[in-house]
Amino acid sequence: MSALANLQHNLQTHVMGEDEQILNQLVLPVRGTIHERLAVYSNAYDWRFIDALHQEYGLLAKLLGDEAFTELAEAFIDVYPSQFYSIAMFSEPLAQFLDEYTPYSEQPHLSELAKLIKALIVSLEAADASFLNFETLTNIAEQNWPSLCFKFHPSVQYFCFNYNSYAIWQALVQEKSVPNVQMEKTHCVVWRKGLQSYAVALTEVEALVLSLLQQGFCFADVCEAVYDKGFMVESQTANFVANLLATWLNNHLFSEVKLS
Repeated sequence: MSALANLQHNLQTHVMGEDEQILNQLVLPVRGTIHERLAVYSNAYDWRFIDALHQEYGLLAKLLGDEAFTELAEAFIDVYPSQFYSIAMFSEPLAQFLDEYTPYSEQPHLSELAKLIKALIVSLEAADASFLNFETLTNIAEQNWPSLCFKFHPSVQYFCFNYNSYAIWQALVQEKSVPNVQMEKTHCVVWRKGLQSYAVALTEVEALVLSLLQQGFCFADVCEAVYDKGFMVESQTANFVANLLATWLNNHLFSEVKLS
């Protein structure tokens, strides 16, 4: 390794982990100290990551306040220093960090909110796929409907939360008063339509239908489950599920349909 390459390597190592080898390779400044000079680079390195987190999780910063969010970001960087050349991968463990480390693990809605925010970003980056249209469905014989199975678009993500995290997210997005944190089982779905990502709350029965379809259950099986769970009488289930499928189809949640 050349002297220049060695110097560059030791400077990078110091910036990323505060290794002290670089101190013996630098000339004393006219003003200040070597540590102060190095801090310019080290601090800039950390602040770029903090800024990246703030841009991605601006709603979380809005909820916590900038000072508290910066403290969170600094703690996250210490526990999960970047291992990637691309900054895009850097924030992936944030929800896990919020789950595992105090005081954030004592506020479980923060992790749920981070998962929802990240899901909206991931939906935009999801693979492209064709969208199922009404014409395809209308060409399917009525007697084959009980055996229909639906494949969701790659951008679709389903969440079941233990707190009112969706309501908190919605209030932050709409710039309304944020509700108090409550332990409350809630469901939502995230997906992409065109160049826009969406998150919509689901009722318990809607969440059941979506979950079963994601697992590969066919139309008849889903209708039977809706009835068995006591959500409605048997005569109403097929119409309810069909209308729900039509809504999701119109919103581009499905990419394919096939017979089981």
